[in-house]
Amino acid sequence: MHINGIAVSPGFALGQVFLIEPEQTKLSPEQQTTNNPTGEILKLKAALSQACDEIQILVNQLNGSGRKDQAEIFEAHLLMVQDPEITDGAFQAIEEQKLTAGAAYKLAADNAALMLSQLEDEYLSARAADVRDISQRVLQILSGKKAFDFTKIPTGAVIVGYDITPSQMAVIDPKKVAGFVTEIGGKTSHTAILARALELPAVAGVRGIFQHVTPQSQVLINANNGKLIIDPSPAEIETFRAEKRKYEETKNLLLQMRGLPSVTRDGHKLELVANIGTIQDLPSVLANDAEGVGLYRTEFVFLDRKTLPTEEQQYQIYREIFAGLGNKKCIIRSLDIGGDKNIEALPLPAETNPFLGLRAVRLCLQEKNLFKNQLKAILRAAVGHQVGLMIPMISCIEEILATKQILAECKSELKQQGIAASETLQFGVMIEIPSAALIVDLISRHVDFISIGTNDLTQYMCAVDRLNDRVEALYNPFNPGFLRALNYIFKASVENKLHSGICGSLAHSELLLPLLVGMGVNELSMTAQHILSARKMIRGLDYQACQKLVTEVLKLETSEEIKNRLREFTKG
Repeated sequence: MHINGIAVSPGFALGQVFLIEPEQTKLSPEQQTTNNPTGEILKLKAALSQACDEIQILVNQLNGSGRKDQAEIFEAHLLMVQDPEITDGAFQAIEEQKLTAGAAYKLAADNAALMLSQLEDEYLSARAADVRDISQRVLQILSGKKAFDFTKIPTGAVIVGYDITPSQMAVIDPKKVAGFVTEIGGKTSHTAILARALELPAVAGVRGIFQHVTPQSQVLINANNGKLIIDPSPAEIETFRAEKRKYEETKNLLLQMRGLPSVTRDGHKLELVANIGTIQDLPSVLANDAEGVGLYRTEFVFLDRKTLPTEEQQYQIYREIFAGLGNKKCIIRSLDIGGDKNIEALPLPAETNPFLGLRAVRLCLQEKNLFKNQLKAILRAAVGHQVGLMIPMISCIEEILATKQILAECKSELKQQGIAASETLQFGVMIEIPSAALIVDLISRHVDFISIGTNDLTQYMCAVDRLNDRVEALYNPFNPGFLRALNYIFKASVENKLHSGICGSLAHSELLLPLLVGMGVNELSMTAQHILSARKMIRGLDYQACQKLVTEVLKLETSEEIKNRLREFTKG
């Protein structure tokens, strides 16, 4: 039987199914109501305190064993256990509805998880799994039940679960696991994040998986395309093995790219750097030999919080990121919310067209205290490190000058407080708006670098809402007008000796990479897993040939003509 899911961590696996069925916490009628609300409140408070103790022990163990990426997840769990939206709701249900501690907490946690799961933001909706994980821990404490024994997992097993929680992932021995399959989740789920960190194949979002497998089933995973085969035939297994060998050979060839310069055959050098969102991404940055970070998205620091992070909280997070990169550079982007990205701690009023509304630097310039807290944290954390500050959504010189004025105020205030601030912080902006694209020569007088956010620039150049499936076909990076705009930006950058980069999804496009190289881009920032394959491509290119390709392509009239020419070029 063939089933499709979402490929969330690449690779191939073949093994016997080990089922982790969702724990159904059902309460009998006598477990649901109480005549002693005061006693139930005390019982719930004790369970919450024990849950915090257990999680803290887990955090210490994970930090002690060098698994800081997982430790950070549980540090967030500590905050969520004490989330008043859940705990106050549970206490209120005990008092008003006379529910038991277990029934009240389950009701409050289920409501919170449902609310999160229905959010459009993929990252926030994936946090429903954290709430369910915490809820299960608290309910187990209240019921006195023991947690599932994960020592029973046989070597070479394919773990199949509804959604493998962070608590479960923390105690699973990765050496025993061939791969993961989950019924829900996506690329931002913790199963996906941790599977990628462990370099184990994983497929998520496989609806109805429990209807198709038993503990006796054998499952074949192709986590490069999200395909599963349940109880494969001998012929299918042979095909699988051949595909896996080819994948491993390609992977080994790419590993040979580690330590090599990202340089064309005729000596043109580029920088290949990575996009990251949290400290959990750092192991992949280092493993894939990225030359640094070209885009650190700080909005993730503001998620999963009821209140805005303080300057000190941000400082601690940024400092850990910069230290984790050692002597590699890091370009940190100031808060970029609005449009399709919102945070609970700073609710924004509804707008008719949020993509053209109060977002990114526009919001930060209005919320000056919010902006200054972040800038001060960055200035402090950047001391002794190679850091660039990048401001998103710039549309005019006035916004650059206003931002630099606030940055100068932050430096002055830190100096007055006797707090060290970076003296070497580079200052740059994102080019995402056509008005900024057309004045790169003017912008160059005020910044150290630029980086093009191709996702938004494509959207604004083509006047297409990239989240609207009715006009999705018009969201087209091969549009001749868009490519001419890119060439204009890079040409102006070269003429004004301005360091230029790309941090949007085009940075690792196999078809467009030769064109970007020919246009004169200095830096390409991408998901860390694409670094080595991009380096291999660059080392096979000839810079002068890429420059000639640009001249040819910019004369073509249609997207299809452009794609055909690029296909011819990449095939050689």
